[in-house]
Amino acid sequence: MTVPPLRFSRAGTPGFYLTWMRPSVFATALVTNLDARVGRRTVSNAGAQLDFRLSALSTLDLTLSVGGAVAFEDGSRPRREAMVSLKVLR
Repeated sequence: MTVPPLRFSRAGTPGFYLTWMRPSVFATALVTNLDARVGRRTVSNAGAQLDFRLSALSTLDLTLSVGGAVAFEDGSRPRREAMVSLKVLR
């Protein structure tokens, strides 16, 4: 689920500023071997992500994404993942 971005009017300097921030949350599940109870496997995850739109020198748009998730499987400890991404748009 992605919600509308939160817009900023004064975050940064004229040469490098934050335009907006958009939060999102997600959850997924996957089940294999539905008809075989012995070999059935269920995995799921849940997480969140924040996307930040930055502008540099008024001609370069960047998106910085930061997120994390936790994966679950029966009989296993939860596994955590983190993500950082920088996308140059123009």
